[in-house]
Amino acid sequence: MLKHKYWVCKSANEEVYLKMLDKLKNVSDFAFKYDLHDVDDSRIAIFEFVNTDVRLHNCQQINEVYIESELDIEELITVKT
Repeated sequence: MLKHKYWVCKSANEEVYLKMLDKLKNVSDFAFKYDLHDVDDSRIAIFEFVNTDVRLHNCQQINEVYIESELDIEELITVKT
């Protein structure tokens, strides 16, 4: 069950999705598994983290870019200033 949700962009956006995909690929604890591309141009990238899934969505249906995770990953994905 994916119980944590982190909003990246309030509208579906391929450029934002690809930038976040690159950032997540550089998180040392995340193992990239695959990137799915749907017929409506939605995309989902799946990563493994501590034997659980982390999913990056560019969802055309709900018009958002967001991350879902089974575990709290906020500290791993938050940009520190």
